[in-house]
Amino acid sequence: MKKIFHLILIGAIFLSHASANEKIIDATKDIKYLSQKIAKDYLYLYSNPKRTILHSELINDVKKLETDFRFIAKSSDNSDTKDILDFLSYSKDQIKEILNRDISIENITQMLDYSETLSEGAESILMTYHYNTTNDKELKTDLMEISKFYLAQHLGINSLNSTEQLQLKMQIVETKLEGENINLISSWSALKNLLDAKENYFIPNIIFILVKNMENSNR
Repeated sequence: MKKIFHLILIGAIFLSHASANEKIIDATKDIKYLSQKIAKDYLYLYSNPKRTILHSELINDVKKLETDFRFIAKSSDNSDTKDILDFLSYSKDQIKEILNRDISIENITQMLDYSETLSEGAESILMTYHYNTTNDKELKTDLMEISKFYLAQHLGINSLNSTEQLQLKMQIVETKLEGENINLISSWSALKNLLDAKENYFIPNIIFILVKNMENSNR
């Protein structure tokens, strides 16, 4: 009887630990997503400075980042994760500081650099939990990066190699969509046609609507 109880206790501890790790992974994936959303929205604000509501959304997204940071710091007992998180805190704080300044090309460049550091750092944390991102079918971060590179391409932000990166991300999404439902594939076909258009259209509103539709279909 004692042996059975002991096994049950070990099983409960294992499940609790696994659940905690899963929540840390989710928070880390959220950091990766928000890093790209913040970069995309900052580029969009530069192209549409009158959309002041975007600034409020950016502030709220940084608050979400801070919530994710606090959760991981409190929940993780992995020393590598804590070290990476400490390193990333500077980039997070700099993003927050940039939002207090007037928008400019210089600040855009810094924002893109810091957001990319957050994304790469989040990827490193996921690796410490042996999370295989290549097997992750979730599209929302890839779609946000596509939106970011689309904006950078049309705004002439050359530091991102946006044309090459856009094509690379589109190929990744193509691979992830294999075997998915017809509605999701139809939305992607419409989005891809706009992204591949030879005419020099710049229609972010339609792009973002299609991206949102795909995010909703992927849930």
